Amino acid sequence: MLIGICSDSHDHVAHIKKAVEIFKEKKVEKVIHAGDYCSPFTIAHFSGLNFHGIFGNNDGDKFLLMKKI
Repeated sequence: MLIGICSDSHDHVAHIKKAVEIFKEKKVEKVIHAGDYCSPFTIAHFSGLNFHGIFGNNDGDKFLLMKKI
């Protein structure tokens, strides 16, 4: 099983899109995000992936983040 790991995306959509592109290209079966999404809107950019995440020390609305994930 190929697992992709990322963290500290900090709302940087261009970097998130590039990471997702690589994960899909490499046929990653599971993605683990180690926190610091910042805003809940970033979660939508990980759609289409088997996505799992935890909180970091720089995440905004944790309730909405959990709802989106």
